[in-house]
Order: sequence, then C-alpha cells, then structure tokens
Amino acid sequence: MLTRLYLVRHGQTDWNKESVFRGRADQPLNMTGKREGIAVAFALEEVNVAGIYASPLTRAVGTLLELADRRGMDVETVDGLVDIDFGEWQGKPKDEVALECKEQYRVWLENPVKMQFPKGESLEQVADRAASAVQGIAARHEGQSFVVCTHRVVAKALLCRLLGIDLTHFWQLKIDTGSITTLCRRGGVWVLEHLNTDYHLLPLADERVTEDF
Repeated sequence: MLTRLYLVRHGQTDWNKESVFRGRADQPLNMTGKREGIAVAFALEEVNVAGIYASPLTRAVGTLLELADRRGMDVETVDGLVDIDFGEWQGKPKDEVALECKEQYRVWLENPVKMQFPKGESLEQVADRAASAVQGIAARHEGQSFVVCTHRVVAKALLCRLLGIDLTHFWQLKIDTGSITTLCRRGGVWVLEHLNTDYHLLPLADERVTEDF
C-alpha cells in the first residue's frame, strides 16, 4: 500500500490580505480562513486519514479543526512544521520591506536560496527541518494516508526537498491558502500527484487572495 501525504496550506488571515510577513507571529484565521478550513474537511471527506498534524501556530491548527472534529481525532502539533522565522521582517508589510531593504528584498525574489533573513532562518534550514518532520510522520504511517497543515514558505521548501528539486525553483511552485497538495511515497521516493488543488474553494473565490512575495 502507498503512503500518502495530503499537504494543506493554512487558511487565510488578515495579514495574508494585507501582504504582511507573518512568520512566527501567531495570527488567527479570519472568517474566510475558517471557511477554507471547513472546505478542506469536505474535500478530504472520503479519505481514510490515519493522522492529522499541523504547525503549532493557531492558523495551521485551526485549519484542520473541522477535519479532526468530524473524525473524532486530535490535531497533533509538530514544531518542525512551524512557519519560517522572518526575523526582523516579521510583522512588516511587503511594501515597507521592499522600500527599506531593497537589496535583501531583491535577493528574496530573485535568488531566495541565498537569502538569510536578518535574525531569522534560511530556506535551507526550513527545508531540512520540515522534511525531517514529515519523514518522521510518514514512518509512523507506512501504507496509510495522513494530513499535514503548514505555511506557504514551509510547504514550498518542503516540496523541493521531498521531490529532489533545487531550492532555486522555490518561486515556481504555487501554494495558495486552503489548497491541498498530494504526494505518495513509492519505494522510498516521494511522487507528486496533485499540486495546489483548490476546486473545493471555488465558492470562496471572491474572498480569497493570492500572494507573490
């Protein structure tokens, strides 16, 4: 039997709408984000889920509460899934950072693998800890399906690491709020089945935002 990972990005927060660097700030879901979480539960309704895991931040846990409640399960938090540490950029709007830190912001957009956030993390560090966390979870669920909810930067870095893609391709992966990305493991190798699936979110199209920073 295949081991299958359903990788969910947390639902929308107000800081998503306002283009603010979130990082470890524990921003809650807004109403759209809560509805995205409910939609995720419906989308995975027919999946035989053996475990439900999330970043310890409220927006990630909250996204999977409906799914967990419907199954009488708990959301288990995993530190390795927490959002990137943006350091001094955390809590700042994108436009402010672009103006005050022009060169570093350019590196982030053009060559993110070389970006070390001031007093924060690098993509390499994020990819290493997230991949370690997911491989550990997968070892507990051999031949089963499990759900993981994390953050955009973490999900993109994790996908690069699991699929053997160089982190220089980070910006070529699109992961929107409330989306579901599916991978399976065959013979120890992770295979991408579906990327950024969002059909379950179509009724919320007018409320959702897309970020590119």
